[in-house]
Amino acid sequence: MILVRKNYQTVLLPRAVHDLANSSYAGSVIYPALFFAIIYTTAYQYRHPGLTIACLTILATLSIVRIAISYNVVKITPVAWVRWFSVLTILVAGIWSGIWAFVLYLDGLNNTTLLAIVAMTGITSAGIGTLSPLLKLSYTYLFVMVLPMIYVLVQQPDGVGNAYAILVACGTMFLLYVSTRMNAQYWNWKMVNGRFL
Repeated sequence: MILVRKNYQTVLLPRAVHDLANSSYAGSVIYPALFFAIIYTTAYQYRHPGLTIACLTILATLSIVRIAISYNVVKITPVAWVRWFSVLTILVAGIWSGIWAFVLYLDGLNNTTLLAIVAMTGITSAGIGTLSPLLKLSYTYLFVMVLPMIYVLVQQPDGVGNAYAILVACGTMFLLYVSTRMNAQYWNWKMVNGRFL
């Protein structure tokens, strides 16, 4: 057990950190890019210009910080890098999901919020793939992304939101399974290739 822990700290975790850093670049820019696309294709910025500018600025700033963290992976210890990366990942996910849950609360189901639900599904699916080496982070990310939207969907007055909430909840259960499988496959691959012991 001591040997496993030692190899985890000295060999396995640094390799996993480099894998995460390399695969997280696209994820860093997708949040402001999709936010911009959804807002401006549905002309939402005219209804809430202040909210649009504030959210886009926050998402873009956090994306730049995430890129900087990923770029400087060799300058930070693996354990510290995982902490910073995890905090930033959950922060971006929380802001993204919080923004769209708030917009859904303000405006109900419309073109903008339906696109946001579709985007959330795509981002979350890709995110658990990127985060597969760290199962707890993958689970946390998944719940932070979907729970605010599910909560607001079930509050919709016409009952249509319940159908969307059930679909998102079913998708979440499937993604939990996929995330668990991907994590196991990732570490099994490392062991099979002689990188664990």
